[in-house]
Amino acid sequence: MTRDGAPAWFAGRGTVDGVTPVGDTQYRIGSLTKMFVAVAVLRLRDEGALRLTDPLGQHLPTAAAGACASASCSRTPEASPRTRPARGGSAPR
Repeated sequence: MTRDGAPAWFAGRGTVDGVTPVGDTQYRIGSLTKMFVAVAVLRLRDEGALRLTDPLGQHLPTAAAGACASASCSRTPEASPRTRPARGGSAPR
């Protein structure tokens, strides 16, 4: 983890391919990248740097889905309003 661009904390548990991890060990994070991108986009939204309805190409001009808005580009069937649980409730079955 970093704070103000400098390492604030790092630690590892267990092994990675049989080796005890150190501060610069790289991990396979697979589908977790979606979560990191979502957090970054929402932080930018909170700071007023973008709106979820902005075309993706407005912020990433070389993106293949340039006309797609941030909110609709990231939508998966699991996150659609129809299946998303209501506040304090559970998803329909």
